[in-house]
Amino acid sequence: MISAIKVIRLHGHAVAQAEQADDVMIISTDFPDFQEKVTEFWTYGAKKRVFVSTPKSKWMIYGPLPRTIPILRMGDRIVELVSEFNNTIFAMKHRIGSLPCEGRAYPIHGTGGLLPWGAEISIDVDSNLMDELVEVQHSFLRRLQGINSRSMLAVLFSETGLMPILIRRLLLALACLRYMIQLGEDRRVRWALLDSVDLLAAGKAGWAGDIAIMLRSLPTPICIAPADFLCLQSIEAIAKRVEEVVDADIQFDINFLQKTHLLRGRLELIEETGAHAGDGTT
Repeated sequence: MISAIKVIRLHGHAVAQAEQADDVMIISTDFPDFQEKVTEFWTYGAKKRVFVSTPKSKWMIYGPLPRTIPILRMGDRIVELVSEFNNTIFAMKHRIGSLPCEGRAYPIHGTGGLLPWGAEISIDVDSNLMDELVEVQHSFLRRLQGINSRSMLAVLFSETGLMPILIRRLLLALACLRYMIQLGEDRRVRWALLDSVDLLAAGKAGWAGDIAIMLRSLPTPICIAPADFLCLQSIEAIAKRVEEVVDADIQFDINFLQKTHLLRGRLELIEETGAHAGDGTT
């Protein structure tokens, strides 16, 4: 039975556990209650012959640490206490090598799938924490286009049509928000959204507040109100506006920076088959 005092509440709903694929998160505001839940989970897994890996399991304390740090056990083993946890490894910088022309598809299907990982739930309000992701994308695109490591950044995106990784991650978060808006009132994700919007309206930090910070940090700031987080049309319009702002910022560099003077006013040959150029026939 879930204790009414010791559980986490999302928009008034008690939540003691969350699952994603084969990952499980157990939460509580009281350690004895937390240990009891972990023991129940371990026992249930043993009965169902489900292997629960203690070495891969971690636990964290949110907020001030108690004077005496408790020991969490799973069966007869101790679960490691950590201050942070990251199971993603980036090892691309020294493995890029010489890229063929076909490499143009890779940023979409390769790094495009890796670098945005977790963007829907982890908003990048601290840009310093994203330096490694940004460096990976910039290094890859520079090698792809055969330009040096100190080249200007605008051409990396104007010539490939790709989106800067931080903006791509923001757009993914907005796409996740569109999904959450359309969920029924009985879904936990919906509760989390409503709870986060309540925090934003109260001027407190949260997921919705982080999105608002990211939107305000764009080259042309975009303002978002708490009510917009629950309006599908508003979020779609904001996502479109984000793309327009980024495109305009890149184009500004192309139009006015001295290093890009050769790109301005250039003509590109377009191959036309079965038609005379400019006559509109096919």
